[in-house]
Amino acid sequence: MPDTEIFTRTFPNISITLLGIEPDPERTFRAMSPIQPYDTEEATPPVGTELVAFDYPLPWIMIYQIATFARDFYHDRQLGAIMYQLFPNQYGFLDMTGFDGTVRRADLISSTRRDMYDVNNKRVFNQIFTIGVSSEFYLGQLQAIQKIASFNVSLNFTGQIT
Repeated sequence: MPDTEIFTRTFPNISITLLGIEPDPERTFRAMSPIQPYDTEEATPPVGTELVAFDYPLPWIMIYQIATFARDFYHDRQLGAIMYQLFPNQYGFLDMTGFDGTVRRADLISSTRRDMYDVNNKRVFNQIFTIGVSSEFYLGQLQAIQKIASFNVSLNFTGQIT
C-alpha cells in the first residue's frame, strides 16, 4: 500500500481488490443435441442427423480480497462480524438483482488477521477476507477481453542488505 494513502485514509475503512478470474470446472456444462426434423418420440435420431452444440455460458470464479482497517478494537470486531454474516463458510451469496437481476454464490475462501502500525506508531486493526464469487461468461464475451501487452514495475531500495 502506498504511503500517500495512509495520510488520507479515514477509519474504519474497507478496500476491495479483484485478485483474479479462474475457470470453475465444478460447474462446467457442455452439450450437443441433434437437430430435430424427425419424430421426437423415436428412441434415437436417424443416421445422418446433424448435431448442434449449445452455447452455454462458461462458469468462472472471480476471487476478491476484502480488507478491513480500523483504529478501534470494537470497530474491528463489528466489521469482522458483518463480513462473516455476509460471507459465511457455506451458502453465502451476493444479491445482484438491482444490477443484472441475478443472485451470485459467494464463498469465503480464507480470512486472515494482519494488524499493523502506521507511520505515527498507532495500531491499525486489519482483517483480510478472500471471497470467491461465481459468474458466467459466454465465449464471445471472453474473446473481447484483451491481454495486457506490458506491465512495468520499478522498485527503489535504499539501505543495506545484510
